[in-house]
Amino acid sequence: MFIATINVPGYLPDGDQSPAVFDTAAEAWAYLAEERELALNLADMVLAEVDLAPAPGDAPDLALGELRRFANVDLPGTVYASNSLSGATHDLGMAYSVVIAEDGGL
Repeated sequence: MFIATINVPGYLPDGDQSPAVFDTAAEAWAYLAEERELALNLADMVLAEVDLAPAPGDAPDLALGELRRFANVDLPGTVYASNSLSGATHDLGMAYSVVIAEDGGL
């Protein structure tokens, strides 16, 4: 069993949500990639509403690419990403992590 978390580095994930648990690390990485993509799409929509949409040809999100690559392996780890998403209240970045769940730890 594997747990997927998204948090600000150095801080615990939000305690009001149950952790996302998966049978394989690859499934957990795919979930994290989907969450990052949803957040990026939401940020683009918010920016478009105020006419600040990214210019065509902007660089792809490197963290999203890395998360998608990890979805093809079955290993735990962490991918660090910028926090350039709309509405960011800090510049500490984000950590997308997959860890092995200890027996009885859930």
